Amino acid sequence: MDLQILTRDCIIHIFSFLTEEDLIRASSVSKDWHDVAETQWLWRRMCLQRWGFCSQAVLASPVVNYSWKTYFLRRSHLETKMKEGRTGDYTCRSLRGHVGQIVGLVYLQENSPLNPDLWNTPATVCSASTDGTVRAWNTQNGQLMWCSAKQSPLSSIISDEQRDFVITADSTGLIKVWQGQTGKEVASNSASSTHCTLLQYNKDNEWFLSVGKSQGSLCTLSGTSLTERSSIMVIYTDSLTSLCEDEDPLCQFVPVTGCQAAVFVPTQSARLAMVHCKERSNNKALTVFDVIITKSKYTSKIQVQQVESFSLPMGISSNILLEAKDSNSIVMAVDRDLWMYSMKGSLLARFTEHTMPITSMCVDSFRVVTASQDLSLHVLAWKHDSDRGLVLESRYHLLGGSHTMSKGFSIVACDFSSIVGSVQGKDGKDILKAYTFTS
Repeated sequence: MDLQILTRDCIIHIFSFLTEEDLIRASSVSKDWHDVAETQWLWRRMCLQRWGFCSQAVLASPVVNYSWKTYFLRRSHLETKMKEGRTGDYTCRSLRGHVGQIVGLVYLQENSPLNPDLWNTPATVCSASTDGTVRAWNTQNGQLMWCSAKQSPLSSIISDEQRDFVITADSTGLIKVWQGQTGKEVASNSASSTHCTLLQYNKDNEWFLSVGKSQGSLCTLSGTSLTERSSIMVIYTDSLTSLCEDEDPLCQFVPVTGCQAAVFVPTQSARLAMVHCKERSNNKALTVFDVIITKSKYTSKIQVQQVESFSLPMGISSNILLEAKDSNSIVMAVDRDLWMYSMKGSLLARFTEHTMPITSMCVDSFRVVTASQDLSLHVLAWKHDSDRGLVLESRYHLLGGSHTMSKGFSIVACDFSSIVGSVQGKDGKDILKAYTFTS
């Protein structure tokens, strides 16, 4: 066939079946093919096929006029680095300053995959510690940006959806809200509990804060110690800054006991998944609830309705962590193992990549990162399989130091282009390890 007689539209259609590597090769054949290979529609189509959630907004940069090709190639290059984790693909910095145990990490400025301008911009991560302070760090150069005034030992930290505020809970049950960029305290409220762990979900600027309340012997709620007879209380507030001491938010207990892990499910409206003890049994179950606010002219109420429930394997330990990828899958860490469940209770995958128990994990749309007492972080990547749907692939380890000085990783958090883990120091002073990838 004489390709010169083909119209431009015909060549574009043929090129739509090429991979990005073949399309780049084709662009070097001739000037006409080069012009066709630069067609925005082809590269936009590949972006949508690969990631599924791109929009024209990713190109609306006030600094650089991005094309779909530039976006595709830069993002692919960055994700390849994050998937391979080879020496030279990232930099690692130690962030020192806390004089106690670090109990939680949250990102403020996040390098979103939808904003190419921020991919190589240093992210800001906040850490909470038993030394009673919150500290904000530049992940790229390790600089301390601000430190809060000292208070009672902190037990939990979360950030709001827009990452403008940081919320902490301390050992007395005092919940405080901090302005993320400055560290200024903007609100406070007492949870009437000597120990609580915060989970959050924001819908239409209405906030749910789940607070774990202790009543007995130790277990785990999302990596923080609670009790074997612990309960979960859901707090509702119109906004974070309405958390003031003279105004009581709505509260409702979730009808389970022996809660050991809990997480709000992304992509769903206030859906809460929990691992808990089964009634009159030491065996465990995973139950999913919808949290609903009903409003009348004068009153508002919280309703908690069960959606799904299934039993977990008998004899599993209480060392359980729980995260959700989307409305279809749950990721659970049990001792050294990582399990992936469907919401209906099917075990989809199981990984044993660590030599010691998993202490924390972070799940996002791109990967799963686990932290362990073996002083390593393990990275797994999500992949769409034509037969099995969404699956996890084990990728690589990031090492955190020496056991002569450290006890292992305790907390991990990640954004689109960096991973931060907390390393427990044998002297009681934890440090942060920040791994930054650049495109």
